[in-house]
Amino acid sequence: FWYNNTWDPAGSYGGPVYGRWGEAVSDEGRGTYSGSDFHHNGDLVDYSNPWQIHMGKIYGTMDDLRLESRRVQDKYIAMT
Repeated sequence: FWYNNTWDPAGSYGGPVYGRWGEAVSDEGRGTYSGSDFHHNGDLVDYSNPWQIHMGKIYGTMDDLRLESRRVQDKYIAMT
């Protein structure tokens, strides 16, 4: 499958992510790899931080899939 890892300086994640108590956390920063099929947001170090839980690297090496993207969802379904 084709992918795009181009940095988008104005990009941000749409919609909130939710912590373990249901609290909403939104992306307040700017800049991301909007066209990528993976999240590129640093390591998952703080397991109580909702943003790191949803967007951080797993074990410091694996970026998780950007499952909120329709393009990624379609690719995921096509592989099953």
